[in-house]
Amino acid sequence: MEKYCVFGGFGFIGQYIVNQLRSEGHRVVVIGSKMRNIEDYYHWGGLTYLKLEQIMEKVDGVINLAYASTPKTSFDDPITDIKDNLPSVINFLEWMSMFSVKRIVMVSTGGAIYGNTNENPISETAATNPISPYGITKLAVEKYAAMYYGHKKLPVITVRPGNAYGIGQSPFLGQGFIATATYSILEKKEMKIFGKNGTVRDYIHVKDVAEGIIAALKKGKIGETYNIGTGRGVTTKYVFDYISKVAAKAGYIVPKVKNAKLRPFDVRKNVLDSSKLKSDTGWHSQITLEDGIKEYWNHSLKDYNAKSIERVMWV
Repeated sequence: MEKYCVFGGFGFIGQYIVNQLRSEGHRVVVIGSKMRNIEDYYHWGGLTYLKLEQIMEKVDGVINLAYASTPKTSFDDPITDIKDNLPSVINFLEWMSMFSVKRIVMVSTGGAIYGNTNENPISETAATNPISPYGITKLAVEKYAAMYYGHKKLPVITVRPGNAYGIGQSPFLGQGFIATATYSILEKKEMKIFGKNGTVRDYIHVKDVAEGIIAALKKGKIGETYNIGTGRGVTTKYVFDYISKVAAKAGYIVPKVKNAKLRPFDVRKNVLDSSKLKSDTGWHSQITLEDGIKEYWNHSLKDYNAKSIERVMWV
């Protein structure tokens, strides 16, 4: 049994990583930003150096998913995006450099870090020209991690996931189009698509993302950067149309779709080449977009109906 520490382990992707590692028989310590009375969970804000030193004793690997913003929120308030993310990440890297950690995975973004490019699928060697404060800050985090690797030999591996989706993702948060489209249909809300057919994205199931991150943690080469995607790009219109077909079979009427102009931070097309991760670790995505959408719809429909019954009972 190995011991791992996951920062941000109660987030959307983090929960899948923690559950997967624990299912393999490993001990997993989670450090997060909210107070929870759970075994092997610690609140980042209340940690002292001595306590973290105890937590990090005999840790085989660390995954850092902690991040406080999205592309939209970063664009709305770029100063807060910097203040809420960069100091804590640098503090994390500084502290990690004081411990004997074997491997550290920094979770970046494949969806925002490259910006608009003619290279699709995009390899890790492509130019990084982010067009949102979120992408710029993520790139800064990568550069700091690379600096600590170069100057202090911190064993850092960076991963850039595509657009993750799946059970557990909440709608209407400014990211997570599949979740928002699904609940827009369930709640009969008007759906907004930016651009005539929307943007092109590499949607990847959260289970595949989690397994890709774990693969990088266990088998990735220290100092390297890896994309985690499917290599398939589809428009947001295609995704909404497919969800609509699934919903129609369940008797749901598709709400009105409103087309809006692309926002300044919307990358037009983003599809990731993950052949490097496959070559180094053997990982590859396994869940098709269509199967993942059906899974999310069926789960959301059941959950939505259950909550509707609960509301009726309490009226």
